[in-house]
Amino acid sequence: MTNLGSPLEKKVDVVRINLDKQEVLFQLIKERKRLGHSGKYILFIGAGASLSSGASLFSEIFRSLSVKDYDEFSSTFDSLSESERYALLHDHLLTSSPSKAAKRLAHLLKEGYFDIVITTNFDNLIERSLQDVGLTSSDFEVVVNSPDNPVLDLDKILSYRSPRIKILKLHGDFIKRKFAITKRETIQFKSPLETELKRLLSLNDSIIVGSAFADLDLLRTVEMDGGSIWYINPNEPEDYLKALMSHRKCDGNFVSGDNGKFDVFIENLYTFLTGTTERTFKGEWVVLAPFCPVIPFENSNFNISEASEHHQLSDRTIIEFKSMDLNGQRLSLHWLNIGIAVWVLKIPVEFESIYSFAFERKMLYRQILREEHIISKLTTEIRSLLDLPNDLGDCISELGYCFSLVNVTAPAWEGQQISNALKLLSCPSMFYDRYVDSELLLELSANAMENLAGAEQEFLSKGIMQEDLCSFKVDRKVNGFASWAGLAMLGLNESGTSQFDDILNYEVDLQAHWWYFHHFKNLIIEGFEDFVTDRYKSDKINRSFSKLVSIGPTETTASRLYKEAIIKTSRIKNHYKDFKELL
Repeated sequence: MTNLGSPLEKKVDVVRINLDKQEVLFQLIKERKRLGHSGKYILFIGAGASLSSGASLFSEIFRSLSVKDYDEFSSTFDSLSESERYALLHDHLLTSSPSKAAKRLAHLLKEGYFDIVITTNFDNLIERSLQDVGLTSSDFEVVVNSPDNPVLDLDKILSYRSPRIKILKLHGDFIKRKFAITKRETIQFKSPLETELKRLLSLNDSIIVGSAFADLDLLRTVEMDGGSIWYINPNEPEDYLKALMSHRKCDGNFVSGDNGKFDVFIENLYTFLTGTTERTFKGEWVVLAPFCPVIPFENSNFNISEASEHHQLSDRTIIEFKSMDLNGQRLSLHWLNIGIAVWVLKIPVEFESIYSFAFERKMLYRQILREEHIISKLTTEIRSLLDLPNDLGDCISELGYCFSLVNVTAPAWEGQQISNALKLLSCPSMFYDRYVDSELLLELSANAMENLAGAEQEFLSKGIMQEDLCSFKVDRKVNGFASWAGLAMLGLNESGTSQFDDILNYEVDLQAHWWYFHHFKNLIIEGFEDFVTDRYKSDKINRSFSKLVSIGPTETTASRLYKEAIIKTSRIKNHYKDFKELL
């Protein structure tokens, strides 16, 4: 989104002008739809439309093929067969799934804002996007021009009223192995296509988006006299196109900067025309972070501050830090009698995408574990106040790790996508670790964000194949998923019940035991075997663990299912077994 808060007044003025022009264009598109078929803009789409769906830039293709420029690339590819070309370019040009912007555009086509789309892209992104919004192949016609099979009757094809949507692929179709990509192949369209394109682009107004409009064959089709041209591109028009727009008296008809990017422009246009803003999902995000103060709370010298409250339960002390300014977040510490404490941070959230949540999750984990968060500072303070004997001081652990629970109260998805979204929210690292380097994610790299957006759409539409996922049901339908990294649930506690609170308390117990086994196992390895053995012989941990994993006959079905899912994905029983064997 464009930053309107720049201190540079000149920059602000440019942005303001672009926004004004953009709104004028949006209003014109809306009015021309109302006027009917003959008044609509012709939409010209270039390579920029495919980038967020996974296609590569030419510079990336050159680098992967070890060619220095377009001339060398053209010379090489002119001598290759169709199959050889396809093999070399397959990974670069076949997109994984249509991006959000591509689907937005397909929706606008479906709703009748445009009828004719001309493109030099030879991927199948437009067709797939149209199918994703519910259209079939009978609802649109794809006209493919290629060097070996040129279009001979464009005027006649466009004159047919059905199907309304027509897509003209000027440089061929990659799937069909018929496409123009070299200098020789894109120097000029064969007759009569060039003549018919000249007539089409002279008699109609057009919008160019995602394209520099620099191919020679394209430039030959646009004469100096003709209709209005709108140019949507991060950069302003240059050279022949700039002169042509000036001659046609539409030289101010451009939208540049961030608003000139294909994805941003289409999203803004979609919002303007449909009145639909970006859908967000809302809910509560809970982060757990265990550590080991070694002793139960009642044996400590820890002083509760006046700004907090505490509750003594049978198996734990819960300390609520209510007066802290945490931007609406709530922080508490569950100090269990087994000598493990678990921080519980509750955060109300609203995100536009799951990968946005994944980024925030990773950043928060990093802050907590690198002592840059109030949780880590309080942990250090607690450790210093415990006044433990010297031989116990070395047994106090740092914060162990972070674990997340997400309760979605307002989903942004429908149908099967809800289930896929919950799977992804339970363990978002399984898609960002696969699609983007962790450090790139933290740098907010544009390429990383594009990869994540594409990965999210693919997972939401196709589902997730992951062994370490267990579903659980409430009210006879799947409401949640558990993974080794977290839990995600849908709409629990909405009816005033305490289902989410029950799951949270159980997960706190389980994570406390998990960290107990892990930490004391390490203490044995480090030479504190006598201390651990004496403590273990008290049998408190045995009884506590047995109670944790026992699911009795009086348990409700919902309780049994979520406990089974949590126990299985945490591998807590294996952890306990390893701990006992080490002793």
